[in-house]
Amino acid sequence: MVHALKRLHRILDRGTKARLVILLAAIIIGSFLEMLTLALISPLVSVLMDPSIVQTNRYIAWAFVFFGFTSIHTFLATLTLVLSAMYIFRGLYLYAVIRIQYRFIALRQASLYARLLSKLLGFSYSYHARRNVADTLRVVVQDVSQLFQMIVSVLMLLTDFFVALFITVLLLIVSPLMTLMIVVLASLCVLIYLYVFRNRMQIIGEKYRDAWIGMTKSVNQGIGGIKEVKQLNREDYFYRVFKTASDVFAKMFSQQRVLNAMPRLIIESVCFGGAFTLLGVFMLGGVDIATLVPQLSLFVLAAFRLLPAVSRIAGHVNDIIFNKASVNAVYKSLFEESDPVNHEAVSDTNAFSSATREHFTEATNNITIHNIDFQYPLTHALVLENVNFIIPEKKSVAFIGSSGVGKTTIVDLILGVLTPDSGGVFYGGKSVHHNRGEWSKLVGYIPQQIYLLDESIRENVAFGIDREKIDETKIWKALEQAQLADFVRSIPDGLDTIVGDRGVRLSGGQRQRVGIARAMYEDPPILVLDEATSSLDNETEKAVMDAVMGFQGNKTMLIVAHRLSTIEHCDIVYRVEGKKITREK
Repeated sequence: MVHALKRLHRILDRGTKARLVILLAAIIIGSFLEMLTLALISPLVSVLMDPSIVQTNRYIAWAFVFFGFTSIHTFLATLTLVLSAMYIFRGLYLYAVIRIQYRFIALRQASLYARLLSKLLGFSYSYHARRNVADTLRVVVQDVSQLFQMIVSVLMLLTDFFVALFITVLLLIVSPLMTLMIVVLASLCVLIYLYVFRNRMQIIGEKYRDAWIGMTKSVNQGIGGIKEVKQLNREDYFYRVFKTASDVFAKMFSQQRVLNAMPRLIIESVCFGGAFTLLGVFMLGGVDIATLVPQLSLFVLAAFRLLPAVSRIAGHVNDIIFNKASVNAVYKSLFEESDPVNHEAVSDTNAFSSATREHFTEATNNITIHNIDFQYPLTHALVLENVNFIIPEKKSVAFIGSSGVGKTTIVDLILGVLTPDSGGVFYGGKSVHHNRGEWSKLVGYIPQQIYLLDESIRENVAFGIDREKIDETKIWKALEQAQLADFVRSIPDGLDTIVGDRGVRLSGGQRQRVGIARAMYEDPPILVLDEATSSLDNETEKAVMDAVMGFQGNKTMLIVAHRLSTIEHCDIVYRVEGKKITREK
């Protein structure tokens, strides 16, 4: 648990920790108010039971004289009004603290959501290619939420600790023997409970987290591939996978709740049983019960605050242990996750000779691939080795070869989403991998599978641009170039037409044309098509390629394709084979 709290300390920024200290001070004041309101009950009950105590009890007598009371009834009325005011003030104060606490937690939680997502989005394509989406979703959404649940648990633990501490001090003054007995019994119960169930609670937390990932993964896979699921009649498989994970999730959740409820039952049973046993011993010993009534009334009221506070402390410790796995996951993502791509390994110069550097700093708009070696992270075989070629400006260049030889890899390297182990890709005298922001504005990318948002055609073409910043003139120009403008004008909602999740409401050809329009929105000088028409029928492919080849001579085009008919009009053809790239045309 201490290890998890240390990690939590590092995750939180300095401003958050400073505010937590202020919040802790407010919690301590609230706990003191809890004790003070209880402390006023004893003198009130004492005077109600025996008015003469005003003269015999030196503390009450001092208060009676100091505040100038002449009537016991006035003194009692004032005491009850003070007690009432104290409870009202206490309630308002604690309400304010709770409101500030949860608002603070909510704002910090939202900030950490954004911070973590920003960190993960900054990782390379290679990192995300080897990580499961469900695991990423779990870390960003659920683990951050549970991390702040741990912070709430820590704050509540401190609240209950100080309440228990102040009330214990009060009870030690009123009844030392009974208080010591209850404190010892409650402490033993908590310590034994935590010793027995601490490891179990940590295991429950880890299994709970894994089950959540399993549930999310099965939903993503089952719904994401719904057409294949339906066609192959595999609904039962994905249901069973989800059901298995959800059963574990429900079991872990219920076990955690049961374990959290146990401390209260154990502590109250043992402590109240012991207290009443001790009271019975006092009675058998001949102690006058009437003299104990004021003390007992305070003791009972205090015990009803003290024992639940002690039992909640055990529950809060449980929650901290339970959420340890989430804290570890967030900590790992923020501080320990390493991007498999070492961006520092590739520089503009790439340790070239001075003559070579001069060659690549010439202001040319050709794309130059020089001495590239590449292998995928966590593998041992090179995919490409010492690859060199040039893509001239405003020429259409095709890459052909059998499946798996590296066609898409070389395109991804040129796009800049993959980083070479050595060598570089250069444009305009600059390394594309060290000028990703500039480079991305110059390239329009059309993949085989167009990823469409469940939003309007307008937002899918502009993709990732705030709605108020979308330029409709650019939208329509891009649609015209993609030969999709007439279709959009013919449908009732036009640009506001919702395409459905992954574009399910559009045909295959229409989805590809939306992809072309997206690539053309910023009118980039370079177009990259990676198997962009391989999933289309011949007629639709020809229509899409007619739209693409309309840019020939005006833009630099890179085309990956299997069908020779797709690339018959290309100016240059490169064959990818045996880790090398050779020119065929």
